[in-house]
Amino acid sequence: MSNNSPSPQSQESDSENSIELNINLEALQKSASNVFQVQCTSIQKFSEGGFHKVYILKMEDGKEYIGRVAFPVYPQWKTESEVAVMDYIRLNTNIPVPEVYYWNSSANNPRPQHGKKKMFLLKIIDIQLELKKLTFSKIGSIFFDGKNGFEIGQVIENNFFNGEQVTLSTVEWGPFNTTQEYILNIIRNQIHYYKSKDTQKCWIPKYEKLCELVPKYFQDDGNDT
Repeated sequence: MSNNSPSPQSQESDSENSIELNINLEALQKSASNVFQVQCTSIQKFSEGGFHKVYILKMEDGKEYIGRVAFPVYPQWKTESEVAVMDYIRLNTNIPVPEVYYWNSSANNPRPQHGKKKMFLLKIIDIQLELKKLTFSKIGSIFFDGKNGFEIGQVIENNFFNGEQVTLSTVEWGPFNTTQEYILNIIRNQIHYYKSKDTQKCWIPKYEKLCELVPKYFQDDGNDT
């Protein structure tokens, strides 16, 4: 261990806008050493986004890796879908994506997702064009199907995981067959949410009116996914 080695338990709060999150950096360091079979000598915080904290893992052999730790915002499905999406894009396009060496979606898992640290100068237009070629039979998120392939599962996005909505049994997660079905379920989830609250019920008629308007603009023909 170097002098820069993290303490056994670290609560990150690096800036005024940083989200406090208890991370066992020592366990993270040991896990990196086990995954790569090389001693991890130090961990340095690299960046922070809306859903993750990112660390640079420095190894004894001079290599560096990226360790990403998710905030407890979404259930484990978000991590599982993100890894599947990266693998799907790697296999079905020429877009360069980081290789994932290890991942675990358990909330009790101290280890991160590992991606090799690389710098890519990418043409955003070319990436968008490649992604546009990928079509799917349903609207949802990509997951591994357990058979060395992929499948479209439930939607992983803010419209379905906003605040207390994630705890409602009435929420429809998908996947959805058409754009109309997808949009209607977003609106209906909002209606269910406000029905569960003692206040803000005034929003319910407005969302019900939106439900009436959706079929006028999105035809439920099954060919718009």
